[in-house]
Amino acid sequence: MRRRISLILFLILGAPCFAQVSPVDAKLDKETAWTGEAIPLSITLRSPGPFSGSANFDFPKLPMTAFMTQGSPTVGSETVGDDTVMTQLYDITLYTQAEGEVVIPPFKVRFSGKKDFTSPAEDMEGITPELRFQSKRPPGTEGMAMVVVATDMEVDQTWSQTSGASLEAGDVVSRTISRKASGTTAMMFAPVESATIEGVRIYTGDPTVQDKSERGDQTAERTETLKYLFQNPGTYELPEVTISWWNPDKQEIDNKTLVGSTFSVKPAPVASIASTEESRKGIGILIGLIAVGVVALWFARGWVAKEIHRLTEKQRDPETVAAKRLKAACREGDATKAYQEYLKWKQVGLAGLSREQIANLEQTSAWKDLERADLELSRRLYRSETSATTWNGAVFEKAFEGTRRELKLLMRARESCAPLPPLNPTVK
Repeated sequence: MRRRISLILFLILGAPCFAQVSPVDAKLDKETAWTGEAIPLSITLRSPGPFSGSANFDFPKLPMTAFMTQGSPTVGSETVGDDTVMTQLYDITLYTQAEGEVVIPPFKVRFSGKKDFTSPAEDMEGITPELRFQSKRPPGTEGMAMVVVATDMEVDQTWSQTSGASLEAGDVVSRTISRKASGTTAMMFAPVESATIEGVRIYTGDPTVQDKSERGDQTAERTETLKYLFQNPGTYELPEVTISWWNPDKQEIDNKTLVGSTFSVKPAPVASIASTEESRKGIGILIGLIAVGVVALWFARGWVAKEIHRLTEKQRDPETVAAKRLKAACREGDATKAYQEYLKWKQVGLAGLSREQIANLEQTSAWKDLERADLELSRRLYRSETSATTWNGAVFEKAFEGTRRELKLLMRARESCAPLPPLNPTVK
């Protein structure tokens, strides 16, 4: 009780002299640190009376540098001359990927405190001193996008399909990679690099990033998913992934390698004839044509026979069947089905074209429009941030029809350029 009364008297009598005491002070616990290493920054606030609420820090914006507050402040008191003041000690952690000397300019700290135990809280502020330290890049880390400094790291991965599984064109395999380390922040974890693979589209969604603090121990976690979309049949070897970091205890780079996977992709099933519903429509057309043919049999029986044959073959043409199903999916707004049918159409629609013809087709504006629509559709299906709105297939269908017209022109040009038979062939 006497100690409390004495403290109150000191605060009341010493309040007029508080202006002589610096309300804010800051210091770094290290003068030299590894690039990416956690650097403790201690900030002390002073008030003549008890504090009210939390402090606000106007941290400077430094290139490749982040400030992180750690938990709640430690409250205490200290004697400055003849004055006794209340204190708050904030533990800030600084991370930087910059190299060389890093200068932290003075920045403002705003907080609320009382002049004594009974007075209302008042706004207070102070300016930190300029601080400097040296950031040294660990040897051998020049090729690392981000230097992570940790004594150990847990690295794991899961696959949605086991290696060696048989897939179909249009299937997707997900690969989830997680990292966890102590003494760092998840902001230091660079995204997993994904090499380009011909015939495979790779999508990355938004990662799950979090920092946990328990009893002063900081733990960083990052989880991200790569999605591999197989567009064409074949055998694909998805590469291994190596995660590297700097171990300050061993003074060397540590690595953990996640093995890749191999998948065999077969062509998606393509119907060689029309579906049951389409067949019924074809039969109905045939019945009608037959009825007409009976009436006009003696007048144009040759023409009717040719027309029946032409329509029948058209109904059975794989390209026509695939195109009809694709357009039906577009009109139904079924994005998943439309993408699957598009891959099937490419297998039959582009079959038999030479490399030169495919190159000519790819130069047309219709094909470029279709490629853009295809990319937008696949992103919608396989990226994590897929929109929940209904897909409108009108744009895709329009681009698809334009491509089919260009394709027919190419086919006609090929037929017109076919060599003519010799006028006087030699008979042996």
